Amino acid sequence: MFTEELVQGCVDDWRSISVHPEPCFPPSVYYRVLYLLVQRAAPEIAVELGTCGGGASLHMAMGCSTTKVYTFDNIKEWQVSIAETLVENFHFILDDSVQAATRFQDASVGLLFVDTTHTYEQTMAEYRVWLPKMRSSGIVIFDDIGRGGMDRAIAEIGGHQLHYPWLGGDGGMVFLLLGG
Repeated sequence: MFTEELVQGCVDDWRSISVHPEPCFPPSVYYRVLYLLVQRAAPEIAVELGTCGGGASLHMAMGCSTTKVYTFDNIKEWQVSIAETLVENFHFILDDSVQAATRFQDASVGLLFVDTTHTYEQTMAEYRVWLPKMRSSGIVIFDDIGRGGMDRAIAEIGGHQLHYPWLGGDGGMVFLLLGG
């Protein structure tokens, strides 16, 4: 179960690990936090929306070999092919982030990382279709909350949120705890 204490512990401990699997995946702070979250919570399924180069999903997959990590994007960047060779539990799928939700059963996803277009409309569409797919004790993580309409989406979503303005990209990250 993802709790405030678990998230805070992972955020506090990011310096304690050095994960650098390959030069094309720099040792990012938020990669390390995602690694620790998956390592400590060991969700059965973790999903990233907006793969980009695949670094975030790769670090989640490296955090726990039994966690199946699925990452979705409309394009496949060259780094993704490298990530696919590094761990067996990393699964890139070329698909739309909203349509991809149909691939999962309700209440099956433990961790959802939303990092796509950062617009209000897209974020809300993703949140609405993915929320039923989330386990009641799961977590939804939003990156780059300073972009586009993310602030509006985050405010509208509400719930038990932990804000880290210094973590991740533009404006930081928000962790939405579903179980508490």
